Amino acid sequence: MRIEPIRTRLADEAPSDPDRAAAAALLRLGDPAAHLHPAVVARIGARLGSGGGGRRGLSRRLRLVFAAAALLAVPAAMAAIGRFVPAIFRWAEAPVEKKTALRPAAVPTTVEPQKAPLPVTPLALEPSRPLPPMKPKGPRRAERAVVAVEPEASPPAAVDPVEAESSGPSEEARLVGAALDQARRQGNPAQALSTLDEYQRRFPTGLLENEAALARVDAYLALGRKEEALAALEVLNAKAFAGVPRSEEMRLVRAELLAALGRCQEAVEVFEAVLVDSRQTPLAERALFGKGSCRAALGDPAGSRATFERYLQQFPAGRFADRVRKALEGLL
Repeated sequence: MRIEPIRTRLADEAPSDPDRAAAAALLRLGDPAAHLHPAVVARIGARLGSGGGGRRGLSRRLRLVFAAAALLAVPAAMAAIGRFVPAIFRWAEAPVEKKTALRPAAVPTTVEPQKAPLPVTPLALEPSRPLPPMKPKGPRRAERAVVAVEPEASPPAAVDPVEAESSGPSEEARLVGAALDQARRQGNPAQALSTLDEYQRRFPTGLLENEAALARVDAYLALGRKEEALAALEVLNAKAFAGVPRSEEMRLVRAELLAALGRCQEAVEVFEAVLVDSRQTPLAERALFGKGSCRAALGDPAGSRATFERYLQQFPAGRFADRVRKALEGLL
């Protein structure tokens, strides 16, 4: 259905000036068939054809005409939007420099330069009084840094354990033990005497002075220095060998040294004292042999024979049994 007959009818039937003006405006739109769907054009024609005569029917038709005009304006608006949308997308995809070029230039802000720090003048401090010397607990950080850059020093020389400076019972025990080990296990009694001299210098009244004296006697005997060994034993005898380890053996050693040095009268008395306390022990065997020998040396053959016979009764297979038998044969 074409809209041309509708336009002709509107031009002919518009009774008043306002209606004619509206009809003239609709006629200036041109041919709307190019923009309206054929079904819409047919519906508008049906409405115009079904309306009654008169002014009321014409006003209804005019409303339909304005509705049709509004429908015609929609495609034009869509076309305008279609022209601007691509431009918007192109602007959005443009680089950042182009976008910022369109913005108004930012007002530069002035930044005040930073002020230079004021020079710090060190305070003049009065020299303080010197502090009393204190025992250093360890190197300070500055000293550690200096040590770190200094060349490595040569290792300290080995210190003889005997000459180590320390104090206390543990050091006493170390020195005495070292002397005994040197005299007995190492077979170096001279070095043992040096160690004992060091002990005597550092601990003149030490807790182990008796043990040190016995170690000194052993070292002297190993070197064959009988007079010095007897002198060391005389010091202990003056205290009745109180608190001395191996006191009975040391009494017997003193008696044997007296006999070896020709002091048999003193030796016989010591031998008899040992025999009172030791009857069936190796010490008694040595005491009987020493007493009999001293009796013979003193010109007492009867006393010597009696002592040797007692020896054979108690120790028939003793270490001195053969020598005692020979001595008895000589006394007959």
